[in-house]
Amino acid sequence: MQCWICGSDNPATREHRSKASDLRALFGQVSQASPMYFHEDECWYKKAGSLKADILKYEHRICLACNSAPTQAHDNTWKCCSDKLRMRLPKLHMGETSRLNRIFP
Repeated sequence: MQCWICGSDNPATREHRSKASDLRALFGQVSQASPMYFHEDECWYKKAGSLKADILKYEHRICLACNSAPTQAHDNTWKCCSDKLRMRLPKLHMGETSRLNRIFP
């Protein structure tokens, strides 16, 4: 399998479907004794006993080079946005929106 970003034949890692930092912020410490459960259309409530569980990651792989420098700015931007949305007062509710120019003026 090739890296889906650069096409390298040496893909080493898989990206989380949801950022691991978001999962950690929402669910805290995930373990076999204190698992979280993943759900999507064809996958009903699969147990994840770790934030590194395969069920929480995309199938496609990326190489270590693409997982660092080229994507780092996007990861940092998302973390900033996610942190601000989680700390937002009043809290967002289903169907509400937030103006991103208030997060990134």
